[in-house]
Amino acid sequence: VSGRGSYLFRPLKLSEVLEVLTEHIHANKVDGIQREAFREQSVNDFNRLLDVRAWEFEAGGQFILVDLAEDDAGHLLGRNDKDRDMFDTLFDIWKELYKAGEISKGAFDSAVFQNYYRTADDVWRVLNKPHHKKHWAVQEISTLATSCPYRSEFDLKGNASEFSEGLMKTIRSWSERTFHTSIIEHGGSPAAVNKLYNELQNRIYDNPFKYSMDYVHHYIRLERR
Repeated sequence: VSGRGSYLFRPLKLSEVLEVLTEHIHANKVDGIQREAFREQSVNDFNRLLDVRAWEFEAGGQFILVDLAEDDAGHLLGRNDKDRDMFDTLFDIWKELYKAGEISKGAFDSAVFQNYYRTADDVWRVLNKPHHKKHWAVQEISTLATSCPYRSEFDLKGNASEFSEGLMKTIRSWSERTFHTSIIEHGGSPAAVNKLYNELQNRIYDNPFKYSMDYVHHYIRLERR
């Protein structure tokens, strides 16, 4: 990574496991003290990341960071104000499984994504620290949304079966561990996880024009002074 430049797709997981959320499965979906704890951990992680990169880079080195984010309108991964919110949908199904006795209270409470999508204010809060301003020159910061490729293909082809399966599988590929781990650690049958994603696929299939997973990223380019 050292030298004249590097590119990094920022890992999402926070460096420390935080307490459970009582109102949702994702910190960007709540307000108050619980959200603030995740926000502070994420900001601290970003601060440490820049400290390490400053030590590795030579003067003139370009550091490009592509970071999943929350934009000024509150849009983030799976939330675009047009379609059903992805994290709200997962939480709703998870809650139904709990009410049906498919998972325990401990498993229900502990299913929390250990990540946080930083806002532009969060990013600038770190970059404006005196020691970072000394080490880094900000060349570019932008926040852009990318349309869900599965939804785009559905809008073109109209195949609800293919769309619902594809979107479910891509969501499952990165989210399943959170739900599966909570069940293993707090008791219950892993079969509940399959029921979660089967229900997700069914909901997408039944109303495909209301589901998508758009992406929102910060694109950050820094130069080592």
